[in-house]
Amino acid sequence: MSFSRVKRVSDELQKILSEIIVVDDPFDLGTMVTISKVELSKDFKQAKVYISIYDENSAKRDEVINKLREKAGKIRYELGRKVRLKYIPRLIFYEDETLQYVERIENIIKELKYSDNEDGNE
Repeated sequence: MSFSRVKRVSDELQKILSEIIVVDDPFDLGTMVTISKVELSKDFKQAKVYISIYDENSAKRDEVINKLREKAGKIRYELGRKVRLKYIPRLIFYEDETLQYVERIENIIKELKYSDNEDGNE
């Protein structure tokens, strides 16, 4: 199987999972989420689904990921109804921590700028 097919199917799964999880929201997640990336295995049997969760409360983010993990079978069933593949991949949900990482970097930069300003004023 070519890399481009895996990439195309991953992108399509991302769109469909977004419809199932984000748009329809039958799982009552209680916060805004997006599907940031889907990594599909070469044999199409497993998909790592990365979720961006827009909530500052880490307990709430953990709750959302746990809800999705609990409902993975139902989500997989819905996915199977909307996509035609020989295998419907097993879904493994992860929190995409890019937002928190960016925020930490921005805070470090702000602290450095503040520190430089204080040093320059002395």
